[in-house]
Amino acid sequence: MSHVAPPDYTAYERALQDTVGFGEGTIKQDANGNWVKNPKLWFGYKDHVDPTKLNFHQLIKAQKSFLRAGKGGFYGGDSAAVGWPQMTYPETYVAAAGLKMTDLFTEENQNKLFLQYAAKEAGVTPDMLAKQGFTREISTRLGKPWASMWGSKHGQKTKSYESLRDFFNQRLKFHQQNIQKT
Repeated sequence: MSHVAPPDYTAYERALQDTVGFGEGTIKQDANGNWVKNPKLWFGYKDHVDPTKLNFHQLIKAQKSFLRAGKGGFYGGDSAAVGWPQMTYPETYVAAAGLKMTDLFTEENQNKLFLQYAAKEAGVTPDMLAKQGFTREISTRLGKPWASMWGSKHGQKTKSYESLRDFFNQRLKFHQQNIQKT
């Protein structure tokens, strides 16, 4: 099995991934202080099958069984959001991300899907972030698919705008320095 090198994400793409993960609580600091994504999470951090071992056909079935088991309930509805990006219908963007339905829902594939998801569901692109920074408008747009983002209308607890903006700026600086070194 050959190892495929990860795509060369820009600092803005990486910082956007980190910030949504920070908002959703799906990125945490390890013992060394590095921020690490958890690609195996289900909505509400309920135990279910490991989604990274499933292809997209299998993932759809697993999301349906997650909901049937009553694991995705919250005040006002239910959700089978999955992976570090907490996507509800990741299969929607498989083709746009250059993937196939038979590909696995790995962390790397979640990263690829995330950028499509952010662009299509929230209307947020790395180019926008490069031009205007992490603004209140961008946070509100990200709040359309992600309930944790300031400005979200989902009625769930959100992170403050300032905490999201500051985290984005911190991660952007980190990635800009890290990318220059490699």
